[in-house]
Amino acid sequence: MGLYDVDSRIFDKVKKKFSNLVPSNTKIYSDVRRMLEEKSIDAVSIATPNHWHTPMAMSPGRHVYLEKSCSHNAHGGEIPIVVKSKTDKIIQIGNQQRSAPTSIELTQKIREGIIGEAYYAKAFYEANRGGIGNGAPAAIPE
Repeated sequence: MGLYDVDSRIFDKVKKKFSNLVPSNTKIYSDVRRMLEEKSIDAVSIATPNHWHTPMAMSPGRHVYLEKSCSHNAHGGEIPIVVKSKTDKIIQIGNQQRSAPTSIELTQKIREGIIGEAYYAKAFYEANRGGIGNGAPAAIPE
């Protein structure tokens, strides 16, 4: 089994499942570097492990939608700001839970004083995700 065989099986499965939404000629990339070399792509949506978010957001000349969090560290969070200041492209970071009806309702109730005066809040989300198979060790770029 090759390095990207597991990913290609998952990609094929998803493409088949959503065949009514995804054109049959949709190109699938297992290596983001090859995808970013494609000049015909003008926007990317990034939903990968956090440490990949910022490097992909630096994709030159493209609009970028970053899944949260935008970076793996503080420096990585500054990079999209620098890229945006040098281009006319849109960089958006997703925060879907903030716009979920339940989150909006709870925020409103807290503001109305349901728990008294709120002076500090901290929230996080944690969930188990199923595996996508057994991959091969990552190749080290030369």
